Amino acid sequence: MTDETINDPATPDAQPASPAPGASDPQTERIGEESAGNRRRRVRALDFSRPMKLSPVEQRRFEAAHATFCRDASMRLSSELRSPIELEVLSFAQMTWTTAHREVPALSIIAVLSARPLETSLLLGIEEPFVIAMIERMLGGAEQAAPASRNLTDIDMAIAGRLFTSLVEQLSVAWQDLLGLRLMLVDVLPQHSSVELVLPSEPTLAITIQARHSGGASRISLLVPYSSIEQASHTLSGIAQGAEDGSARQEGDSALRSAIGAVSVELRAEVGSVAMKISDVLALGEGDLVRIGPVGNEGVYGGVERLHRARPGRSGARRAVQIIEGGPGT
Repeated sequence: MTDETINDPATPDAQPASPAPGASDPQTERIGEESAGNRRRRVRALDFSRPMKLSPVEQRRFEAAHATFCRDASMRLSSELRSPIELEVLSFAQMTWTTAHREVPALSIIAVLSARPLETSLLLGIEEPFVIAMIERMLGGAEQAAPASRNLTDIDMAIAGRLFTSLVEQLSVAWQDLLGLRLMLVDVLPQHSSVELVLPSEPTLAITIQARHSGGASRISLLVPYSSIEQASHTLSGIAQGAEDGSARQEGDSALRSAIGAVSVELRAEVGSVAMKISDVLALGEGDLVRIGPVGNEGVYGGVERLHRARPGRSGARRAVQIIEGGPGT
């Protein structure tokens, strides 16, 4: 009896045969094809809860202007309150009003600002610990690590108005250079107030600023509905109002077409229709002829919207439609 070694692929000791020199490995080729397919099918996630109204260039200009505001406001508050205060932009985001308002800290004192001459509104929120610490300093109190939280009286709110006024005046200087707008303090609202200046889905620019002081660090939130600056937003891109010509729009259209040009959509061609009674539809049988006739709605449709008017016909041995008139938006 002789011993034989059986190479069974199911056995752990079995090794796949190596390809001959110069020959390609089918498994390697298959993996390469799958990797290439994965690259082709890569999907980009879009977050529709964060509408993008400002381009990257416009956003950088907005951030730079508020970084300048933080530097100048820090020097002004430190001088007025005789206490070191540092302001720094933490984040800049574009989102809906509801999302932006939800991210404002719950214990914040809210002020409503007006952008002149547009007469539009925006919101400024300052965390309560920072407001209380600044009130204590304005009244001559000593610096303390963490001021105790308390319900603000009418006198406290009036004094807090001076803090908001100083910030708004300094912010107005930055906005004058950035957008040609002046900011005015309209009202300082009581604690835990909820303000709805615009619709919940309104695109909003949310700027978060950190205020560092002897009592710790607090957040300042500035919410700017896009509708509040839309009429002045042309200054962000450096385009004079009224000078935006067709070439700029064509460039934008070209970029949009390039971005979505590879997306597949389903089209259908409708060559006519006819209204029939249900009894007539149920009575239809094999070989029956339904006359549709021209009804004026022949066309090429994307979903329920007609994109073009078309005339039915043939192209060689295949049925086809000829586009004779463009639809809306073409």
